[in-house]
Amino acid sequence: MSKNTRAILIIFLSVALFGMLALMYGCNPVKKVLQDTSKMKQVFDKGVELGWCVNDSVYVSDTTILLDTLHVIESTTDTLKVDSVVYITKTDYKTITKTVTIRDTTVVTDNSRINLLQKELQNKGNEILLFQEKLTNSVNKITLIKKERNKWRLYFFILLTIFGAFLFRKPLKFLINRVSPIKL
Repeated sequence: MSKNTRAILIIFLSVALFGMLALMYGCNPVKKVLQDTSKMKQVFDKGVELGWCVNDSVYVSDTTILLDTLHVIESTTDTLKVDSVVYITKTDYKTITKTVTIRDTTVVTDNSRINLLQKELQNKGNEILLFQEKLTNSVNKITLIKKERNKWRLYFFILLTIFGAFLFRKPLKFLINRVSPIKL
């Protein structure tokens, strides 16, 4: 290899290495998300929605309470005499203790998820209100269109009556002259 080709090869390899390093460190999506707060908020909301941060945990603890203590004396006959031998019966003492165990449960909730769901619910409520408003506007437009249609029907029947009266004016005049005492 000559000096020129070796120099060109070294320059080409250094440019390629620099380009690869720039691609590896410059196009890191995690850095882009961490530096842009709007992107970070979107990722956080999506993560909360999917349950990434859920720390709903149940802690169970036992509490033992001494409720009652009872002493019971069990005995048989006091003395027994058989053939000049006196037998004394033994007395047993028993202690009965009643204990109650109460299990306490504590739940820690994820407030960010609750807030996100409340915002989503509020947005859905706003969408419902907008839909109801559009629906009432549509109903009002339909009633106006019906009123206009009824008005045009009335005009059409009035015009039809006038046209019929004009078309049949001679037979109507004849009928009116025969029935009415006033002559036209």
